[in-house]
Amino acid sequence: MAGREIVDVRSLVFFVLSRQWPYYILVVVAYLVPNSLRFVVISLCALVISTSIHEAGHICAFWLLNEVSAVRIYSILGVFFRVRVHSEPTRLIALMGPLAPSLLGVLLILLGCAINETVLIILGSAHCMHLVGLLPGNSDGDKIWGLSAS
Repeated sequence: MAGREIVDVRSLVFFVLSRQWPYYILVVVAYLVPNSLRFVVISLCALVISTSIHEAGHICAFWLLNEVSAVRIYSILGVFFRVRVHSEPTRLIALMGPLAPSLLGVLLILLGCAINETVLIILGSAHCMHLVGLLPGNSDGDKIWGLSAS
């Protein structure tokens, strides 16, 4: 499985949209299905979409810290699961991955509660699942807390 080299924001956005466009359409189409099925469809789509936000957080942190000029990103069926670079990520870079979708999730939940929109609450809840990535026991969490072997 070969990854795709990403060198700037434009190539990142194009790559994400080219891989995840069916999920964006499904979120819109979910308004046409019954409420019970809508929850399932939107939750699954939001989890897939949030993977790109997670990995984009890592990529943007690499670029902002000027650690690398290009990264290699891997995805299967629109789910982004790995970013590869030649340097070892720092704590801040590891933190930005799960933090980006988590903060967006909290904002979506608050907005959904304010305007009484269930779809926004569901989307926000799925994005908040990335809060687990801040805890020890996974690659990002171990780097954040200084528990990684490297």
